Amino acid sequence: MIKIVGTVTENEKLVIKEINDHKSALEELLIILPHDSDLYKQAADDLKDTLKKYQEWWKTNYNKYNWEKGSSDWKILFETNEIIINE
Repeated sequence: MIKIVGTVTENEKLVIKEINDHKSALEELLIILPHDSDLYKQAADDLKDTLKKYQEWWKTNYNKYNWEKGSSDWKILFETNEIIINE
């Protein structure tokens, strides 16, 4: 069952959306690049940095809003700015 545990501001949502979009694009790029290419290494390094930003956003906002924890990671509904968990 899904439970809404909070909301974020429009600006906070836009920040995580940009990070999430960048993360998704890099993950897709790594699928098609040759693993021994310089571009693959650059994309993998960028993904590491992006994942750090992604985790830091969640940590910062968890500390700010003190969201309830569930059986899985929090997710954001971009349409409504709501933070949800699986109970």
